Amino acid sequence: MKTTRIVTVVFCLLVVFGCGLLGKKGVPNEQIDADLNGKTVKFDGGSNQWYFSPDYERCFTVNDKESKINGSNADLSVKVSSWYQSDVTKVYTTVIGDMLMHYRKDGEKWALASIEPKDLKFEGFEELDDFKKFLDKHTPVCKGHRHTSY
Repeated sequence: MKTTRIVTVVFCLLVVFGCGLLGKKGVPNEQIDADLNGKTVKFDGGSNQWYFSPDYERCFTVNDKESKINGSNADLSVKVSSWYQSDVTKVYTTVIGDMLMHYRKDGEKWALASIEPKDLKFEGFEELDDFKKFLDKHTPVCKGHRHTSY
């Protein structure tokens, strides 16, 4: 009986403190989405860039295993996927890949400090069938968070 109580107390302490329920809180997906909104990220040595427009669909997931969060800093490994279709050319323009989003604590809230592109890939598709292949890679990323304008 005494052993069971001790194990229960130790388990509860591990759950509360070891798993971070009281101290380690990450940046909410809604804030990450708002922080991406309107940002331009340059990549491939600055030869490509992506504007995260409020009118484009975008999805992202945070890779918790590769992200680092402490009391005042958060370096989030984020897989992002975004696309839009031009009204003029009818071309589907896409970006997909990993970024590192650096946050700093500002009082009780997180503030975006910078975005570091890792392996973003930029493509344009004229054919719907080719674009559908992109969507096969895009859709799993939407399990984390999805932003749409419609």
